Amino acid sequence: MALMAGPRRLLGVLILVMIAIPGLSMPFQRARIYSTAEYRKLAASPGWPQTRAWASWPKSIDRYLGDHFAFREALVKAGNRTFGRITASGAPPSVLDGGHDRLFLFEGLLASTGHEVDTDDARDYANFACDLKGHLGAMRARLVVSIAPSPADIYPDDAPDLALPVFKPTNYDLIMAGLRACGVSAVDLRPSLRAAKDLGQLYRRTDTHWTALGALIAYNQVVAAMGRPDFAIQPASVRWTSETRLDGDLPRCAGRVSIPETVMSPDILQLPESVRQTMLSGFQAKLDPSSISSSESGPTVLIIGDSYTALYFPPYFAHFAGRVVWMHQEDCRFDWNIVASVKPDFVLLIPTERFARCPGGGRPINYVSQPSGDSQ
Repeated sequence: MALMAGPRRLLGVLILVMIAIPGLSMPFQRARIYSTAEYRKLAASPGWPQTRAWASWPKSIDRYLGDHFAFREALVKAGNRTFGRITASGAPPSVLDGGHDRLFLFEGLLASTGHEVDTDDARDYANFACDLKGHLGAMRARLVVSIAPSPADIYPDDAPDLALPVFKPTNYDLIMAGLRACGVSAVDLRPSLRAAKDLGQLYRRTDTHWTALGALIAYNQVVAAMGRPDFAIQPASVRWTSETRLDGDLPRCAGRVSIPETVMSPDILQLPESVRQTMLSGFQAKLDPSSISSSESGPTVLIIGDSYTALYFPPYFAHFAGRVVWMHQEDCRFDWNIVASVKPDFVLLIPTERFARCPGGGRPINYVSQPSGDSQ
């Protein structure tokens, strides 16, 4: 029995250390407000008890410690996978109320404030864009990559409490770092949009999208990165008109009645009379690409994006470019034959923040990845 005393003591010490680590690590972990694994708010830190609250204070401490010990979120997710729990009771609504009557889509909300970070997805998306740069370079086309930020990125003070505080880095930060590391021209739109909030509403209050003004601020940053400052459109140089709209998609997603919202539109959205609009068919695409051609000379601009760019970017470019083509990014699985057919001078890859990823490692069809190192 004496021979076993040493191993037993060591085992006992190891067990005590393992039990102590989650508690001792608590001061060094992120303070979470919401559990993404359980779809619920976590217990708040108990304040110093008042005279009559001493009896309930131990229970408050117990709830707080039970919700905030280190590695809890990872362990709960592992438990969900182990026992096959796909969803949890109390799942949040798809739309959440924020400050100043602003609604937020729950999808992507926690990622935009750094509560959910997927390093592998961010690295894969950056690698995809870096590889794309090599292909386009062989075609003598210049690539500019950006990401349309989430509303919570620009209006964090309005974001629901469960998405706060803001943590760094976010997936957006990781993607930008990966793009710059391989020499891709990357545009972080967040600083310029935050700085422009005094100009007017940059994002709809009742819709998932930015406004024409927000898109214009982003557009000016992108054309600067293209090396075409002559394409810029100053907000003060165009005529803005207001209208009341009831088409916000967030009340509809939440099953609520439509909410009136005043929206400003610039006259620059009106296409010049000299342009011709067509749809490009014959490709493997869920949405046919749209093309705007001008009789004036100018470069060909291909925009690979989603609904954030579809409405505003083509008409903004139409006043300067010879041809503008918009195509859906389709989770990185778009038809490369579209690119080859268009023969662009500039390619803009601009997904919405929550779609800046290539699910399942997706890549364009009719496309062969560059050998390692060729995208530099």
